[in-house]
Amino acid sequence: MEIAPIIVNIVIAISVMFLSYLYKKYYPKKINGNMGYRTRRSMISEKNWLLANGYYSRLVFNYTRLLPVVQVVLYMVFGPYIALAGFLALWIVVLFWGIYKTERVLKREGG
Repeated sequence: MEIAPIIVNIVIAISVMFLSYLYKKYYPKKINGNMGYRTRRSMISEKNWLLANGYYSRLVFNYTRLLPVVQVVLYMVFGPYIALAGFLALWIVVLFWGIYKTERVLKREGG
């Protein structure tokens, strides 16, 4: 059994969870074009900016916490390489799902 793929899986899972936690805790409070949840709708007003960044960061963090469970199942069934690919693919889906959900909230509440 190779140890390197296992270590890579663990490091990536921890890194993704850590980054989503940091974004949840320290999302940008002022509108800027460099970082944060930047869409046309989110940058209309300060209210929309705070709503979008707060909502998106919480949503992504909550979904990201579930991904290591999926990764372990994929690892046990398919092995380390499929587990890593599946984890990264699901994380991309979570990011885009978060954009979709956040835009719906902004449309409904932010105007």
